[in-house]
Formats: sequence, structure tokens, C-alpha cells
Amino acid sequence: MNIHEYISSGIIESYVLGLASPEERTEFEKMCASYPELVNARNSFELAIEKQAFQNSVPPPVGSKEKTWAAIQQSATKNTSKIISMEPGKSKSSGLRWFAAASVVLFFCLQAISLIRFIIRTRNYRQKLPGMTAL
Repeated sequence: MNIHEYISSGIIESYVLGLASPEERTEFEKMCASYPELVNARNSFELAIEKQAFQNSVPPPVGSKEKTWAAIQQSATKNTSKIISMEPGKSKSSGLRWFAAASVVLFFCLQAISLIRFIIRTRNYRQKLPGMTAL
């Protein structure tokens, strides 16, 4: 394979931009280990993208850093955390937790009973029909 044709195929752009398939990525990484000019081409493309990003960047407004820090500090003073006691005892939500757990257990028990009744009815029905074998 001609490495210059491989470079001009667009694989570098696909790889750097994350558009290459996993197979293409694996092949590209193996090729990079063998061909240093491929690594140089990849680095050049990455630097070109970075350069373009910096050229098209818009600087933030003057004073935005100070305003941001002031807002963060003001927010930090407003948000006083609630102290939670770790002492043993009943919490307000323990009854709700027991109720939820009991509801889940009851649900599964009713499903099991329903399944058992269905199996029994099916066996009885099959026994009544001529030529059908029981489960």
C-alpha cells in the first residue's frame, strides 16, 4: 500500500474527528506504528484544527471572570448545608420503606399464585381433552 495514497484517502481526518469505524481506528493505529510520516500527518492535522479553533475564538467580555467568582462566592454563602444526625433511632421514612418493601413482596407472591393457578387450570383442561397428554 502506498502511504501517500493512504494519507490522502481522508482516514486521518476521520480518525481525528472520531468518524472512523472501530476497524478503521484499529488499522490506522497499527499503520501509525509502522509509518512515522502517518503520525506526522495526524499531528499536523490536529495542530491545524487547534490553530483554526484559536483563530475563530471569541474573547470573553471584560470583567466576566470577576463577575463569575462573585456569583460563586455569593452562592456558596447562601447554600448552608443541613446537618444530619447519625444517631440511632427511627427516621421519618422508615415506615414508608417497610411499606414499599411489603408491597413488592406482596406483588411477587400474587404473581406466583396467579402462575400456579394458571398451570393447574391448563393441566386440568388438557386432561379433559381427548388425545392430549398432560404436562
